[in-house]
Amino acid sequence: NLVLINISFSFSFAAVFIAVAGGALAGLGIGLINGIVVSRLHVNSFIVTMGTMAIARSIAEIMSPGIITGVPPKFSEAIGGGYIGFIPVLAVMAG
Repeated sequence: NLVLINISFSFSFAAVFIAVAGGALAGLGIGLINGIVVSRLHVNSFIVTMGTMAIARSIAEIMSPGIITGVPPKFSEAIGGGYIGFIPVLAVMAG
């Protein structure tokens, strides 16, 4: 999902919407795969989650030519650095 967010910061609002929707759909698909493997094949859920995480990270690395990226500074400042009145945005989101 971070790959999609980084790509979308250089495009319009529509690109951001598509990136967020794509990330949500990817998460839904991965969760569905995890659920099917756990319920049908009786594999430990932790093992399945770690396996699908490794697959997802590999796909993300292939999509981002091997460049490891984090959250863009603008994004982290907007989410983690702001205040609503005197209350930090993170406290509002957590509560």
